[in-house]
Amino acid sequence: MTVHDMRGNLATHATRTFTDRDVGSLQGVAFHHSAGSTGGLDKFLSIARYHVGPNHISGSGCPGICYTMGITSEGEVAIFHPLEAKTWSHGNANRSHVGVLVCGDFSTPGHDAKEPTPEQLWAVCCVALAFRSAFGVGFGFAGHFDFGKPRCPGTTIETMVRAMRTHVVQPHDTGSLDTLGAVQTALAKLGHTPGTPDGIMGPKTRGAICAFQKAAGLTVDGVAGPRTKAAISKALADAT
Repeated sequence: MTVHDMRGNLATHATRTFTDRDVGSLQGVAFHHSAGSTGGLDKFLSIARYHVGPNHISGSGCPGICYTMGITSEGEVAIFHPLEAKTWSHGNANRSHVGVLVCGDFSTPGHDAKEPTPEQLWAVCCVALAFRSAFGVGFGFAGHFDFGKPRCPGTTIETMVRAMRTHVVQPHDTGSLDTLGAVQTALAKLGHTPGTPDGIMGPKTRGAICAFQKAAGLTVDGVAGPRTKAAISKALADAT
């Protein structure tokens, strides 16, 4: 799966900007479909131009394309905005959920349209799992159907979303750092304060990760990636 950073390459409004949100308080990712024709990265260019002009969301235009990320017909993933930008894709839930646009118009009962490509379905799974890996097992999966738009993003992706969020996550192994809960436990042992080791990425956990990264001389991004986990493991071993 290929990821393209399109930030800075899409049309934006002359005067309007998206407000910021607290990344540490994000609760899930919400999938949408474009309700239009399928396409590649060029399709996102045209959607951005539409969004910044008078459109169905705002008669005076939106600050920019109203989603954080997108998935093309070929399953390529595009990044439109940083996670801090509170986009306008699903109403009040934009503060808590990241909007991901899947390019195409997909079937629902009473609406006979196309189906997402296998590459798009694979990309949906990859994006969902990437967010859960970064934010922890408590990070949720949703669709626009959860926020008042029953036909979006179509029956097939809705079924996938419902299946992914009802999957039972097994308790983490406290002897490893394979889960966020184990990372939280380890950070607490090292004198940081991530809060309850519940596997959920909240402000306290992100703050504890940042504090450890700063003390260890790592890049401070609040994400417990491989380098951070390796440094935590070494710190635990040195402390024993």
